[in-house]
Amino acid sequence: MEYDPIAESKLIQCILAGETWALEHFYERYADALYAYIYHASSCIKEDAEDIWQETLLAAIRGLGAFHSQSRLFTWLCAIARRKIADYYRKLGSQVAVNTKDQQDDLFKLVDQAPLPEDWIQNKTTKIRVVTTLQMLPDEYRYVLTARYAHEESVAEISRKLGKSYKATESLLSRARYAFKNAFIEADGD
Repeated sequence: MEYDPIAESKLIQCILAGETWALEHFYERYADALYAYIYHASSCIKEDAEDIWQETLLAAIRGLGAFHSQSRLFTWLCAIARRKIADYYRKLGSQVAVNTKDQQDDLFKLVDQAPLPEDWIQNKTTKIRVVTTLQMLPDEYRYVLTARYAHEESVAEISRKLGKSYKATESLLSRARYAFKNAFIEADGD
C-alpha cells in the first residue's frame, strides 16, 4: 500500500462530515503510532505521555479542517504533538536555554553515567524514526513487524493469529522487513 494523499483527504472529509466509521479508522490507523512517537520524543512518564497524546488527538480532530494535505497526515499529527510536548515542558518550567555552567555540569554528570549523550540522542532519534517508518507501511506489514520484534512473538504464533501457513508468514515477514528497510532509508534522505 503506497501513500495515498487522495485517500487521506477523503478520510478527513468523511470525519468532518461526521461519519463515525471514518473517525474509527483514523483512530485505528494513527493513535498507537502517535502515542509511540510522543512517548519516545518526550521522554516523560507514561501518564504524562498519555495526557499529551490525548491533547494531541483532540487538537488534531478540532483542526482537521485546517489540514490541506501538504504533508502526510501522520507528519502533521507529529507536528501537533511536538507543540504539545513543548507546552508540557513549558508548564513544568523547563527552560530551553540554560546557562553554560549548567550545561557543563549536566554534561559531566551524563559522562559519568551510561549511555553517553550521543548514544542517548541516537537511540531516541532512532526510536522516533522507527515509529514514523512503521506508520508509512501497510497495516499487515506493520502488524507482523510489531508482533515479531516489539512483542517478540514467534513466527508460528503470528501465523496462527493471521490464519496463514508458517511459510506464508515467513514470506510476509520478509517482505515487511524489506519494505521497512526501504522506507527507513528513504525517510533518512528526507
